[in-house]
Amino acid sequence: MATPPVEVLRIHIPASPAHLRDARAFIGAVARHVRCPDETVEDLRLLASEACAQAFDEGIAPAGIDLRAGLESAALVVEIEPAARFADTAIGDPLDASSGERRWALLTALFPDLERAEVDGSTVLRVRVPGEGPASA
Repeated sequence: MATPPVEVLRIHIPASPAHLRDARAFIGAVARHVRCPDETVEDLRLLASEACAQAFDEGIAPAGIDLRAGLESAALVVEIEPAARFADTAIGDPLDASSGERRWALLTALFPDLERAEVDGSTVLRVRVPGEGPASA
């Protein structure tokens, strides 16, 4: 018996911090739709905004960022491309919460399985979280 294809939802975020709310809204809506726990929804929203903000800070996304979300075996898989290096872009306050290293530490504390992967010549940030599946209509 063949496995049905996984539907992947996508959004393109223009290269502007003004659109971080769009990334948060998209990921939050998808996570709610697949019935992730409320805490996971909020953590995913934070992941989306911090990962996109870091990519903008590093200047690696002049054409914008693609966010993708789909179900794989009752788990929500979120991908953000291009993924930031999470390196510090300037010498400044080491306690600055917006530094690349601190953002990476925060995101990996929330999602220990968070990974950066090379896919077709691009770096993708990927996380997989449990979900109960789409809400019934």
